[in-house]
Amino acid sequence: MVTDRLAALSLGASIAATIFLEPPLELSSTMSISTLMLMVSVGFNAAASVRVSNELGAGHPKSAAFTVIIVTSVSLSIAFVEAVVVLALRHVISFAFTEGETVAKAVSDLCPLFAVTLVLNGVQPVLSGIPLGAKVETTKKRLDKWDDKKPLLKK
Repeated sequence: MVTDRLAALSLGASIAATIFLEPPLELSSTMSISTLMLMVSVGFNAAASVRVSNELGAGHPKSAAFTVIIVTSVSLSIAFVEAVVVLALRHVISFAFTEGETVAKAVSDLCPLFAVTLVLNGVQPVLSGIPLGAKVETTKKRLDKWDDKKPLLKK
């Protein structure tokens, strides 16, 4: 699936950037935490896409709308909890990645902005998976109505 490839690409890019480009340590520590949240959100993306597609295919649009609300709220709550944990541990979270005091200070200064991006990145993949599920279902319906007797191109 496309979302799985994007998640693997994001994880691979963050690992490659950490190994080859030698970014500042505050960037690599925040990228590790952000990639963890991205994996959770991409999982919700795939689940929402499949669930919305199945509900629309079964002819239950209200159930599909309920699915959208539930999956988005669960993903938002997980992202919010992670942001609160990051903010609560802002002065000690960087010591999991480094022992330098300057890096720890830089990470603690970046944590409020980082918490906001965690919440936004926690919701965005879910909301992008919902139209994907609806698109898959409308494509299936169009293909089911296809009439094989008509030529694709007029001669």
